[in-house]
Amino acid sequence: MYGRSKREFAGRIENVDLQPSAGPAQEWAIRGKEFERELNALPDHFRHAFNLVLIDGLTYDEAAHICGCALGTIKSRVNRASNHLAERIMW
Repeated sequence: MYGRSKREFAGRIENVDLQPSAGPAQEWAIRGKEFERELNALPDHFRHAFNLVLIDGLTYDEAAHICGCALGTIKSRVNRASNHLAERIMW
């Protein structure tokens, strides 16, 4: 008798299994602030290259032209910035 009274009935609004789950908005807000803080802590040339390629969506060639440096230099800067962020931010 005890077991039956504790069961949830299908189709009822109070059924926990049917309730939509809410995402952890607070955690993502904190993660976003951590990312922004670490991105701003990068040296200017790394941050600028990272923003041009990975945030603004420019090609490496376009970013190299804007920065006035070689293609390999931009690729290196973006890679180093990405690696630094990956080490500093624990997802």
